Amino acid sequence: MTTLAEVMVSDTLPLEVDFVSAKAGTTNVGSYDLATKTFSYNLGILSETDTRSGSITMVVTVKADTLVGNVINNTSKIDAGTGKHDDDQATTTVVATPYFNLSIDKSGPSEVKVGNNIIYGINWSVAGNIAADGVMVIDSLPSNVSFVSANNGGIYNSADGTVVWQLGNVQPGASGSFELIVSTSGLKDGDQVINNVIIKSGSVSAADQVTTNVTEVHISVCTSNCGGGGGFTPDPRVKLEYNYPLTKQMGSQHVETITVTNTGNVILTNGVVSVDFPEEYIKFISSGTMPYVYDATTGKVTWTLASAIGVGANETINVTIEALKGKDNVVTVVAFDSTEADSTTSGEEDILGGEPVPSVQIKYSHPVEKTENNQYAEKIELINTGQADLTNGKLAVDLPEDYVRFVSADIGGYILDGARQTIEWPAINLAVGGSYTVNMIIEVVLSGEITPQFVYAAVPTEVVYDSDQADGAQTGNENIACSASCPTTPPVVRGKVTPPVVAPAATTSNEVAEVCPRADSCTGCGWWVWLIIVLLHALLLFIYWFYASKEEIKENENGEYYIIKGNMNWFLPVILILVIVFLLLVFLCSLQPWWALLMILAAYFLSLVFYSAMLKRAGMKYSPFLPIIVTIAVLVAYLLCASWPWWVWVLILVFYILTLASYYLVIVKMDVKNRNYWWLVPLFMTALTGALLMVMRLCQCNEVIR
Repeated sequence: MTTLAEVMVSDTLPLEVDFVSAKAGTTNVGSYDLATKTFSYNLGILSETDTRSGSITMVVTVKADTLVGNVINNTSKIDAGTGKHDDDQATTTVVATPYFNLSIDKSGPSEVKVGNNIIYGINWSVAGNIAADGVMVIDSLPSNVSFVSANNGGIYNSADGTVVWQLGNVQPGASGSFELIVSTSGLKDGDQVINNVIIKSGSVSAADQVTTNVTEVHISVCTSNCGGGGGFTPDPRVKLEYNYPLTKQMGSQHVETITVTNTGNVILTNGVVSVDFPEEYIKFISSGTMPYVYDATTGKVTWTLASAIGVGANETINVTIEALKGKDNVVTVVAFDSTEADSTTSGEEDILGGEPVPSVQIKYSHPVEKTENNQYAEKIELINTGQADLTNGKLAVDLPEDYVRFVSADIGGYILDGARQTIEWPAINLAVGGSYTVNMIIEVVLSGEITPQFVYAAVPTEVVYDSDQADGAQTGNENIACSASCPTTPPVVRGKVTPPVVAPAATTSNEVAEVCPRADSCTGCGWWVWLIIVLLHALLLFIYWFYASKEEIKENENGEYYIIKGNMNWFLPVILILVIVFLLLVFLCSLQPWWALLMILAAYFLSLVFYSAMLKRAGMKYSPFLPIIVTIAVLVAYLLCASWPWWVWVLILVFYILTLASYYLVIVKMDVKNRNYWWLVPLFMTALTGALLMVMRLCQCNEVIR
């Protein structure tokens, strides 16, 4: 019997998909390598006579930027490592997700005279990539109006007061319009008519609403010889309203409404309404309200009103038009002329579906402040914000090679020019609304001769995307600081302006702590590590307090009484706790340099020792040892990082001052017989030490917690 080597199942995923999970039954199995996009599952060592079989279900997601119609090929392999292997391939064609959308727009006058009819225009459309089944438009009439008429097959149901248009199965891109007339007979001045309409197909629907105010003008009316006798002053006025959809789909038809209202105190005679359509984009179809004259050359339609418009009365004209060509901000001008008063208004709308406009947006996310010898994660996102698919696209990143080098990226298939530090991802196609994201790791590596403590300002990285339809570019600028050394002169960045060398500012609002030389890694120092350190310090304080609080009153040779505080039994437990803190910070937080950390913890311990000695010796009221040791600990942290943010200055100074002030209060000012607040000194010393440890982490990694 021959035993095979380890049997391995592997599957390298194509670029168009992302890994989600792999299971044998309900159990997750195997591992996935993000860099190589390869799933692997080790079946163990099997013999040649082993007849077992099984299956693995792997789930992947198709990326949003994958074009419809693309064919995805995927191959799985099983290999025994002895020349025996097998593979199989699956082919999948990308199809569009089926959907449809409904839209409806209703227009009507905002005011109507008591007793006049209200004429509504209803425009509907269906968009998507599949047909909408059983489409119907339902207009629910309010109870204070009565139905007059509806065109294009609208059926009125008196039982529930609705008008229904049954459209059946409607293909995407279809649209249409209706006209509905209702009577306001029986309404009075100040009443409101609120009319709702809905279009629906299954669970998909859209709705719109129009509110019309019923008015009655109670004024004196002049019909002739209005020259001013009898105290009457003629005031001819007219209100012109133009109701239309703000957006139209190319090829769709819509009903638009024009309402002329006499808001003055004289009758308007010889009225003429005209609409000047932009003939290149909008075509006049019909108007059933009254006779009109249409000039197809200029796109102008004119209506001559058959009768005068009385005071408070209005005249409504419905117009059916067709959108011919896509364009934004298409302007239509509406005018009213009469012997007594004139008015002009206009409407601005967007016509969708014209020549597709390609466009791409680049989002480049990166840290603005960087430090030598550190690695940083950066993100590039491409978004197709246009109206056309982007094909044969290429993403290129041009790093400043004298400052930065490329380390890795989560998207493979790139071409790297190591000398020039340019990275290219070819064959990036973006569907409309699609996106493509690259996460990469870079490292700051400065070249040239060494000069300490300088910052290179505004070092540029260029990101460029080129496709057959649209191009885009973005430049990201960042400030790069030296940890311990810098080139004497700024390196020349290829094809770009050389960034100036400037000293780090000490008062800018976005200042960050200077980054010190680091041990090649800043990982692992999570919140839980600092929680353990805080708890250890709390335990240390308790042990110190427990032994130091034991006191004995004694009398000296002069007959004075004094207090002896505790004993030194806290010595070994405190040393043990400080050793644990040191090991946690060095091995879990990679805190460097270790000798500086050791000096700060040693200063803390010696401060406790000297303070205990001061409490036990009543004759020595003051000693400078503790202030000196505490100051040395602060100076060690400061000299390692010469630039602190303002809030770090405040934090350290507050605890430093509180420590020395409490020491002065207890040792110098308080009577030896009554040192009740002796515990303030170790409390503030502990807080100051914890703050210095966090500053060390901030100095090294630009952060306290990761």
